[in-house]
Parts: sequence; structure tokens; C-alpha cells
Amino acid sequence: MHVFRTEIIVPLFEKKINYSSSILLIGSCFSENIQQKFSYYKFSSLSNPFGIIYNPISIAKSIERIVENKFYTEDELLLVNENWISLDHHGLFSGTDKNIVLQNINQSIENWHQAIKKASHIFITLGSAWVYKHKAKDSIVGNCHKLPSTAFEKQLLSTHDIINALQNAILYLKKINHQIQVIFTISPVRHLRDGFTENQTSKSILFVALHELMQKEKSASYFPAYEILMDDLRDYRFYADDMVHPNNQAIAYIWEKLKNTFIQEDCFYLMDEIEKIKKAIAHKPFNTSSDQHQAFLKNQLFNIQKIENNFSRDFFKKEKELLQIQLNS
Repeated sequence: MHVFRTEIIVPLFEKKINYSSSILLIGSCFSENIQQKFSYYKFSSLSNPFGIIYNPISIAKSIERIVENKFYTEDELLLVNENWISLDHHGLFSGTDKNIVLQNINQSIENWHQAIKKASHIFITLGSAWVYKHKAKDSIVGNCHKLPSTAFEKQLLSTHDIINALQNAILYLKKINHQIQVIFTISPVRHLRDGFTENQTSKSILFVALHELMQKEKSASYFPAYEILMDDLRDYRFYADDMVHPNNQAIAYIWEKLKNTFIQEDCFYLMDEIEKIKKAIAHKPFNTSSDQHQAFLKNQLFNIQKIENNFSRDFFKKEKELLQIQLNS
């Protein structure tokens, strides 16, 4: 039989994830995609305390600051077009009220400081080796916030820069959680705004840096998300309309690879049961007031109760509230 694709077989991970695990994800938008999968299946997970960040220097800086529990002050914010921004944060943390912006930023630091202390696993996803240094502040930023390009100097990180930053990040994580499992991955999202050749150069530097880092940090692991999309799927039908980001089908495929690598097999049954409940609740009925639909809602509540009793966990708080509202309406 002819083989028409090269499937990537990912080595199994020793210290696997289960429903007692606490999972953190930080880095590019791919971190958000995977966190949404963990959340969907009711694992304890958080993503991106500073919002989406692509470069390893900013990722490492955010980890160090969180571990130190060092809050931001108003002199670290910039007022741009009546909007307060932090150059270290995604635009989601920006706003017109300076005090609220600081409160949200610092609350996220506090939440993540506590989360790192009890986390079992952290996934760090690198997006690009290209960075932007703010000239006035003389520091690499996590987000340019569409400020004039003249305010920044674009630079390409060296493997040495990346390795040092990520080693420091690991040291900081281990300061407050010696048991945390660190998993690196490279985002499959292509940064074509930098240019095709520039994107390839950037990804190559990230690969070399992580290869060397893995030799030094034996406790760290690697998951080949980029390779799965580029070498296993290898087709534009697995990209979103922008031809840059992976589409839902690709994300689902990569998630299955990640699931089989990192999650304990005895979790799979519960994951399947959770998915059945989620899909049933998402079903839109023709007549919400019919006896048939009312019976359906009661049956879903019964199924939820059975799962929660079997596993002694309150998995479906929001879903139960939604079902109860529909029953009472």
C-alpha cells in the first residue's frame, strides 16, 4: 500500500496530566487554542497572564515578574489616544481608566503567582524570534499596540539570547514550584508580516535554541506542534481563511496528538462523557416548551449528576445553571 503522508509519532510523556492536574499555558495564540481544549474537557487550566505574547524574551520576563509577584505601577503605562496601555501586555489589558488597567494587570499577576505555586504542568509556546525594542524605554516589548514604527527598533534574537531567557524562566518557575513540568512548543502560526524568508529564519532560530536548551535542561520537554501542521498535515486546507493560522480541523488534530501524549488514558472515558454532555446541551431544539424538550433537559441534568457523583467533582456548574434556567422558563 502506498503511504501518502508522513505522520509524526510523538514520544509518550512520563508525568502525565489527569483531572487532579493544574495546567498553565503561556505564549502565542496557539496557547489559547490548546487552553480552550483543556477547558472544554473540564481540566483546570489558565492561559496567557499578559495576553498573547510571541517572543521568548517577553514570555520569560512575564514569568519572572509573576514569580516575583511584582506589580505594575502607573509610570509603566503609556497614554495613547486616550487609552492606557502596557507595552508588556496584549491590548486586552488596555483601557481608558488607568486604575482599572493597573488593577486588571496586577490581579492577573497575583492570580498567576498563586497558580504557578500549585501548577503541575506549564506549556510555553514560542511564536517568533523577531522582537521590537522600544527606543525610549530601551526594552523589548510584548506588544507594539500599533504605535509608530519609528518608536521601535526591530531585532532578530540570537539562539544565545533565547536560551538564556528560557533558562532563567525555568529557574524562576522552580523557585516556587520545584515539581512543575515545563513543556516547550513552537507555534504553527506563520508570521508572514515579517516576510516569508524572515519567518523561516525566525522559526529556525527558535528550533535551534530549543534543541540546545533541551540538551541542558533535561527536565524540560518538547511537543512538535509546528511540525505536525507543516510536515504531517502539510496542506492549505488545514489553514484558516488568512492562510496563516491553523483552522479548527488542524487544531483538533494537534489536540488529539497532545492528548495522547500528555493525558492519562484513564481520563479518556470521562472526557468522552463530558463531550457528550456538552454536545447535547449545545443542541438547539425546535420547540423549547415541548414536553419532549423538558424531558431532554431533565435527562441531561440526570446525566450530569451521575458523572459528578462518580467522580466527586463539580464539573458542570455553568451547564447546570443554564439547564435549570431553561427548565424554569
